[in-house]
Amino acid sequence: CQRVDESIAAFQEALNTDPSCFQALMGLSRAYGDLGKWLEFLDVAQQALRMDPSSHEAAFGVGFSLHKLDRKQDAVNAYRVALNLPPVAAQTHLYLASALEGLGEVSDAMGHYKNATCLDPTLASAFVYWGALLQRDGLSSMAIQRYRSAINADSRCADAYFNLGVVLQEEGEVEEAIASYRKAIEVKPDFADAYFALGLMLKEDGKIEEVRQIVTALYDIKPVEKNSLIVFDDKKLVLDWHHRRVLSLFWEVESLAFSHANEIFSSPQLLKEVNALCFPPLFLGDAVSCDE
Repeated sequence: CQRVDESIAAFQEALNTDPSCFQALMGLSRAYGDLGKWLEFLDVAQQALRMDPSSHEAAFGVGFSLHKLDRKQDAVNAYRVALNLPPVAAQTHLYLASALEGLGEVSDAMGHYKNATCLDPTLASAFVYWGALLQRDGLSSMAIQRYRSAINADSRCADAYFNLGVVLQEEGEVEEAIASYRKAIEVKPDFADAYFALGLMLKEDGKIEEVRQIVTALYDIKPVEKNSLIVFDDKKLVLDWHHRRVLSLFWEVESLAFSHANEIFSSPQLLKEVNALCFPPLFLGDAVSCDE
């Protein structure tokens, strides 16, 4: 953050010296973006676009900041302006598609995902988002093709492997789905959703020891996503979904082991370390962390 603040100060000094310096404006907007200051990003990007109405970069910056501010229709309008300015960029189609999808304009979104992949066949994320839309519409075979295209574009695209696993599982292709989940974890070792999906499939297959290993791995993962807490008015509901799901998977596999007369889990320390406040939903004045 200190370096970003220093960059902002440098760009502002350059603009004080020369208010017409377009590159300083664009650099300042990017620095604000690095800090998540989207209103400031928007203001500076709009200044840059007024200075040079032919700038694709500035028009895209306006759309991107509006998108971050959840002003999707305004973002769509700005992205469309950017697309009319050279050079035509795959990323602009990608973000326009995302904004359109957020507005429920699925057909237009698919068209722009397609345009993005045509302009840049290595843009794996466009294939993934396109595939997810197709999957949502029940077009599983087409979704599978898009996920495979994403993997061809980027063999380390964890989301592509995970999404492919989901649709293959839905289609009853158990072994392929398991292989896809395993690959997602190989590429992204802290991919919690892939661990859970794999764990549930292996549990159904009776592979108790493998599921136990997954439970242990999941317990060691500490996701930082804000959705681990749900805020209601002035209270925070301690609802750590990650750890709740770990505990749920733990009891499912141990119940299965008990019913099959298997040995009880050889690592009871896992339970001893559990802070009970992480699991039941408790209304508290302050958030409670498992580390406290």
